[in-house]
Amino acid sequence: MWAEAKYYAGMARGIWEYLGEPVPADPLAVLADRVQRREEAFLYLAREAAFAFPDSSLCRLLRVAGCEYADLEAMVPARGLDGTLRALCEAGVYLTHDEFKGRKPILRGGAEIPGGEARFRNPLVHGRMESRSSGSRSGGRGTPTPKSKAFQVYRDVHDRLWEEEYDLSAAEWLQLRPILPSTTGLAGAMRAARQGRPMSRWFTASGAMVEGGHYRAATAAMVALARLRGAPVPYPQALPPNDFSPVAQYAASRLRAGRRCAILAFASPAVRVADAALAKGLDLTGVTFFSGGEATTAAKREVVARSGARMSTIYHISEIGPIGYGCRHMDSGNDVHLLMDSVAAIVRRRKAPLQDDLEVDALAFTTLLPFAPRFLINAEMDDTGALAPADHCDCVYSRLGMTTVIRGMASFGKLTGQGVTLFGVDVLLILERALPSRFGGAPGDYQVAEREMGSQTAVELRVSPRLPAATAQLGAVRDFFLDELRRYYGGRTAARIWTHAGALRAVAEEPIVTYTGKVLPLALLGQDGNRK
Repeated sequence: MWAEAKYYAGMARGIWEYLGEPVPADPLAVLADRVQRREEAFLYLAREAAFAFPDSSLCRLLRVAGCEYADLEAMVPARGLDGTLRALCEAGVYLTHDEFKGRKPILRGGAEIPGGEARFRNPLVHGRMESRSSGSRSGGRGTPTPKSKAFQVYRDVHDRLWEEEYDLSAAEWLQLRPILPSTTGLAGAMRAARQGRPMSRWFTASGAMVEGGHYRAATAAMVALARLRGAPVPYPQALPPNDFSPVAQYAASRLRAGRRCAILAFASPAVRVADAALAKGLDLTGVTFFSGGEATTAAKREVVARSGARMSTIYHISEIGPIGYGCRHMDSGNDVHLLMDSVAAIVRRRKAPLQDDLEVDALAFTTLLPFAPRFLINAEMDDTGALAPADHCDCVYSRLGMTTVIRGMASFGKLTGQGVTLFGVDVLLILERALPSRFGGAPGDYQVAEREMGSQTAVELRVSPRLPAATAQLGAVRDFFLDELRRYYGGRTAARIWTHAGALRAVAEEPIVTYTGKVLPLALLGQDGNRK
């Protein structure tokens, strides 16, 4: 309780300071300048945030690879930033996601280098506002990401890109996002208010009061503080269980009044809003969904398009920040323009965790902002995609110099259904210990599978038919799993959202088995039921 009170007290102070800062006067000029100076930014961070701290993990990783700062000064002008990063990666300067999280040791050149996210925090900045990722290990509090005031203000600059690209300066903005402990909804509403286009509504799947009561209270307190500071942030409005029609009805009413609408939401909830509009005969022409948290697949886009709305992809990683945004030309697939002012990206061919017979092109990111929460070089986040030039694209991103796109993004080794993220290690104890202890069976008899079900991302809890006692009470198995999940920080949010959307179902089916005979805790499936 004391730790939680301290956490929210720090958040309150951070909100007060952030809302007192002026909005950047010319956001697009700021972005264009940073794109031009990205090589300079990388060298600055390498010098001041890595080599200036010889005991830091990043400095030790560079030196084990035989790289000193003078080498980088020579490499970057000769090879360019991306060429330098690829050379460093080949020399062993990279981080897998498990190494970054501290789940596995960093072993390079016969040396063991300390890992864990805290070892890669940017020593040049301090932040009062802190977000946490949702996929923590048992007993953990999620990956904390303290964000400085300068970083928060810079997010205002990025948000202006949506307005410019989609011509939404006169649109009405609203969101369908979680309450605390997720900071996504609160931060988005504050940024919108600062930019002079406050959210008219904040819809949320907040769950039962007994489950989310203190989070509702904390959210209400932060909203009240923001309003006291002069930011017109709306109080969140809870949706009825598994019912997204209030969002569709509100958007349709604003459209009839002559207002276009921009809605911030995770991908699957956005599709549920569009589907509710179709069921009620509502036309959402004039609505733009800005969706992230999970893949904006072709099937999801099709449902949104049938409602009359359009869908734009947001690629954001809690531990890093914004990675890429889709433009108006990206109306199919899961593609974005890389935000080259903030991050650099390369790909590394590797075996996929939890999919031991599969190789992927893992995206590896390097942070470039001097006030970024972390300084990372070639850090993987268990996402894959292809890097390509933005040929013949005249969007605002290309005009600012953001000419690299990430195509076909997908996650491996983790679930991202309904906008929440859980890693295999997070649910392993539930699947291998808690469920067998309660309902019988052994490790390998239970598995969580994410499946693309047409327009929706569904999450299945697969129970072996060999367990008649368990399969006879699938509802109880599902409820027990959700109860166990709530023991995790971030698991509360996952359980609340999955319950509201009806996204998790228990099924009497054999867990998916790899060709080597392994039953892995998570299975990522396509529409045909085969592993991705």
